[in-house]
Amino acid sequence: MSALITAIVGIIVGAGGLYAVLRAMGRKRAIKTMDLILVLVFTILVAFTVTMIVLFTRYGQTPDTLITCVFGALAGECGIMGWIKTSKVRHEDRQWMKEDREEARKDGGQFD
Repeated sequence: MSALITAIVGIIVGAGGLYAVLRAMGRKRAIKTMDLILVLVFTILVAFTVTMIVLFTRYGQTPDTLITCVFGALAGECGIMGWIKTSKVRHEDRQWMKEDREEARKDGGQFD
């Protein structure tokens, strides 16, 4: 019974966090692909966790290999998205530096 209560609290907290993320994204800009993937990963993780809690309460054991694979895949997805985001930011910074150098050359100044 306590596991069921834990599962229900997990759903409520997860849904509240998801709602807060969606509300914050709605204020700033349109939903982009990475934001959508992050919300999807979060939702899958909450649903999977609740399912594993229910499985444990019914049968007294959980599929450890499946849990490891799911968490590994979701962590890998988030890691790849982080790498893509940092690569994009680095590329934008380089582009801005090139533009600044070109402006400095046109103005006859030095750029360090």
